[in-house]
Amino acid sequence: MDTDRLLKVLIIVCCLPVLSFPWMLGRAPEDGSVELFLWLYPVYVVISAYCEWLCTGARNTLVWILMILMLLTHGAMWMLILL
Repeated sequence: MDTDRLLKVLIIVCCLPVLSFPWMLGRAPEDGSVELFLWLYPVYVVISAYCEWLCTGARNTLVWILMILMLLTHGAMWMLILL
């Protein structure tokens, strides 16, 4: 498997945690303090994945940086909901 295909598979795999968005929205605090962040979360993941997809092959370092930022965002959203 060449590097471009591997990166594209990793981009798709890194986007999968956003599928838990409805569950996260249901577990959000009732006061609405995190609701804006939760609604922006899937938008950010889609835009980030699109940018990663466009950069694949030409700017692989940027792809890795965006992928790490996306994974950190997933962790931050989970912490926002669970803690």
